[in-house]
Amino acid sequence: MKRKFWTDFFWLLVFAFVGTIIMVLAIIPISALTHGTLMLHLIQWGQTLLIMLLPAILWTILYKKETIREVMHTRKTSWKVVALIVLLMIVSLPALDALATACESLPLPEPLATWAKNNAEAQQQAIDTMLGLSGVGGWIELIMLMCIGTALGEEWMFRGALLRCFKGYNKHWAAVLVGLLFSLIHLEAYGFIPRWLLGTGFVYLVYWTGSIWPGVIAHAINNLWALIEMKEAPKMLEHFGAVTVGVSVVLMVIVLWLIYRESQQGATGTIGISSDDHVDADRES
Repeated sequence: MKRKFWTDFFWLLVFAFVGTIIMVLAIIPISALTHGTLMLHLIQWGQTLLIMLLPAILWTILYKKETIREVMHTRKTSWKVVALIVLLMIVSLPALDALATACESLPLPEPLATWAKNNAEAQQQAIDTMLGLSGVGGWIELIMLMCIGTALGEEWMFRGALLRCFKGYNKHWAAVLVGLLFSLIHLEAYGFIPRWLLGTGFVYLVYWTGSIWPGVIAHAINNLWALIEMKEAPKMLEHFGAVTVGVSVVLMVIVLWLIYRESQQGATGTIGISSDDHVDADRES
């Protein structure tokens, strides 16, 4: 890879590390005052704001010397595209749930399988604690944190700043690698493949629409469904059979094509990596 990538990536990690230090220093005194559900919510907000959102902003402004608009949003998104993205996330639910269920039964090497099982149980306990909030206020907090906040922070970091590091590279390899890093950072073995595919798909929404905001919307909807499923009716889609999953896949392809066509018809700018960007090992030392 070009030296430019490693320099950009290094400074993005530096800003993320600084955010992590700030969060740890803030959590230490707070931990003496609270615990349980509230503490987990504060940690999650810290991760979203200080490890994802703030580093992406500081990296853009202080290191890249660019405006937020240049990296995060260079093209207006039509309401038709937004509606299609909402439809996409709805029709994809059976297929994504089927994939997640299938991945849970994949055989893993013994050391990895033991770690994955223990990690999944620990994460489930943390999620159960976080979902302890009830009532309208509890739902609002959970949606703000787990849907809107998480989607905004992760999209700005991965499909905004990190994707910008790959400028000048083959856009398809960039999409795959950004999706890979997005999945790896979650440290979840059984959800690795579905999250990788989602992360890669969100990159293509950036390519097609010229903005991270469609990805933020899709990400938030995906997380909202996961929140509803975990809190109200676990495994809501388990009863759907192969036919429903097959229809879901077909509809996904159709809606993706409609999003691509609509985005190209309204194209007026580019973001991050344009369709003309490609690998050129000799162009930059």
